[in-house]
Amino acid sequence: SWIRQEITAFQQAIHIWADISESLVPRKPPQSVTLPDPQWNAWAAPITQRMRRYVHPIVYPNPLRTVWEAHGSVPAAWIQLWSAVHQNTPMARCGMCSKLFEKKIKKRYVRKFCSEACKQRDWRQRQS
Repeated sequence: SWIRQEITAFQQAIHIWADISESLVPRKPPQSVTLPDPQWNAWAAPITQRMRRYVHPIVYPNPLRTVWEAHGSVPAAWIQLWSAVHQNTPMARCGMCSKLFEKKIKKRYVRKFCSEACKQRDWRQRQS
């Protein structure tokens, strides 16, 4: 069905972005990303295709801004992914469950786990 195809394409796009962005360090302003052409084309083509299919920009005059309109959760997920890419948001894999999460600097360290539960599970394993 089309929803399975969309979910598969979305998961592939997220994993590729995670692989690309693991080398990025969270900074403000975000650093730019330069990818070799074959890697960029393989990754950007599905996102561009879905954004054209599902998402429509609406421009508001006062104040001047663009809002991306999408109907449904699949298009909304593509908008979120595009937003993360546009802002060069680095992704990381959880050290415990391998789930992907947004890599943010928290106080003085970079997160290694997706949640407190995984962090505690890792601590318990190291204690035993």
